[in-house]
Amino acid sequence: MNVLVIPDKSAPPVDRPAKFATDLAAKLKTYTDKKSKIRFLQALLHNWEMRYRHFDERMASGEYEDKPGGPTAWDYVLTICEIQSQLSKAEVA
Repeated sequence: MNVLVIPDKSAPPVDRPAKFATDLAAKLKTYTDKKSKIRFLQALLHNWEMRYRHFDERMASGEYEDKPGGPTAWDYVLTICEIQSQLSKAEVA
């Protein structure tokens, strides 16, 4: 029996890192204290690095089940880079 899977093209794919960057920019506007903003970004960066490490370990061990529309390593990398960029800006400001 052959099964043909036709992707749903009615909804565009979600650009997770771009959405995250937009949401993060909005969140950072609510911070007026530089130290609080830096602490928030440092904690967020740590959290995303741990999530990526867990993702990577599951991929390496074969435990990860790749699902259509699921997160990719590229999503993690772009998200972590965005947080690092915002953290650098906050530390310099």
